[in-house]
Amino acid sequence: MNRNRERPWHDEGSSAVETVLIMPFPIFLLLFTVVVTKLVGVDIDVTQAAYHAARDASLQRGASEAVAAAQNTAEASLPDCTSLDVDVDLEDFAPGDTVTVTLTCDVPILGVPGFEGTTQTLTATGTAHIDTWRADL
Repeated sequence: MNRNRERPWHDEGSSAVETVLIMPFPIFLLLFTVVVTKLVGVDIDVTQAAYHAARDASLQRGASEAVAAAQNTAEASLPDCTSLDVDVDLEDFAPGDTVTVTLTCDVPILGVPGFEGTTQTLTATGTAHIDTWRADL
């Protein structure tokens, strides 16, 4: 007796079909995890860069030097940004005032073919106080 005739013939290849139908879900889940992890990491970087840019600006002696310092610090801290906007609010730039730096950064989501040009905009604000007791030299 031939055992192959007892098995239903229509069951052959069904595991390949099941694999093809199920595989997109784990791949999507993996890509989603990569994108979210990257965006969270860059968001932390943008927040830290905003604080450091504000702090560097608050250590300068003049308003123009403060804006330049904030711009340089932000650009050096965020090489992954495709476009970076640095907004520096100096108030009067006098001892006791604050310096607020707002960074807006466009980050590419994935460097994978088919996802080029897909970006996410992240914004962060950092504030630092200008030392009340610093001497004007």
